[in-house]
Amino acid sequence: MVKIGKHRTPVLVYLDTSDYSRFGDVIRGKADSATESLFNELLALKKNGVAQFAFSAAILSELFQFNPEFPGTTQSKAEAVERLCGEVAFYWPMRSIAHDVALHSRHTPADKKPLSLRSEWFPSASEKLADFRGTLEAKLASDLASKSYSNRKERRSAEAKARNFPFEILASPIIDLVASSYNLDRSDVKRAITPTLKGNISSLEGSRRMFDAIARPTSFVRSYFSDINEDQSLPTWISDVGVAMQKSLIELRENLRNFDKNELSNQLPAGIDLSSRMILHELARQAEPLVNEFAPRFNSGNLFRDVDQLLTVPALNLFFNAYRVLVEQAAGMHGDGHDPERSAFGDLFHLLYLPHSDLWRCDRRFRNVVSKVCGVYDHAVVNRLSDLPAMIASLKIRERQF
Repeated sequence: MVKIGKHRTPVLVYLDTSDYSRFGDVIRGKADSATESLFNELLALKKNGVAQFAFSAAILSELFQFNPEFPGTTQSKAEAVERLCGEVAFYWPMRSIAHDVALHSRHTPADKKPLSLRSEWFPSASEKLADFRGTLEAKLASDLASKSYSNRKERRSAEAKARNFPFEILASPIIDLVASSYNLDRSDVKRAITPTLKGNISSLEGSRRMFDAIARPTSFVRSYFSDINEDQSLPTWISDVGVAMQKSLIELRENLRNFDKNELSNQLPAGIDLSSRMILHELARQAEPLVNEFAPRFNSGNLFRDVDQLLTVPALNLFFNAYRVLVEQAAGMHGDGHDPERSAFGDLFHLLYLPHSDLWRCDRRFRNVVSKVCGVYDHAVVNRLSDLPAMIASLKIRERQF
């Protein structure tokens, strides 16, 4: 075991989904002694403040593929995540992108990371909640403006009533809509939306409260994979993106098989570049409304629509180039045509956190892609899980030297 003293700044580690699966086996008593020893060593590094582990939505999406014949397996994986990470989690991908754009544009302090200490791995619904109250207020103002008043006192009285209007009485249909959109328990959504509509809490805090019940991985598992949940599958807001990408890549590969590769050789790179830019543009479109959380006075202008500017953001540059490689593989530019997997989009989302991690893991299959695009972040990539404790110690020793 690597011995190292306590340190103020822990090494931030992002593990791969397969690592948590292995550590889940340790908790179930199904792992070999080497894996158990490694897990305990990493837990000790965390306890001593030497290492800090962070999970993400992409981790949970891949990790929690429920098998009704082995319910304890999913619970053990969730417990492994919690033991190592606690409540430390990287932001939801779109929120992370918004953070990184603000950071790269110098509207967020340079030492900030898209990292939460209260398990905020879920999407931000703050814009939606703010829109609900804003829409109600606008409708009330419009109704006031359309009415005639006999005198100024009557108008002022109507305006005062409007300012004190109990918007929470209109909450019920909004609660139902949000609960169904995010597959959340209605009572949890009610606890968030009612005070938001009252104006007692901000829309950002309302969003946090809405997801609090499923924020911890073990709570997430209990919510979606319990006996009372007949579906026992991931909510669609987590799983749909990966499925859609897999389908599009398979369709691309099949369509290209009808063409001669030599004829396509000159046109295919440009087409792949265009496809990659379209994907990046769509991510930016979804991230743009969230940037005000990190930079309230930031006027982004056309930044989120300028792909060349977006490519100067390290995380987006990694995403873009890795996506290109995956499309090239699907198109048969590297062999006979790689079969795109459902986890492909999750792999890309993992890359968003590489620039913010001191050490970063991925599985062997995706490492082939990462090696082509990681560039200056190559030093952070950990090829073998067993090398992790020594690499953590090496970083801490180097920190002391400098």
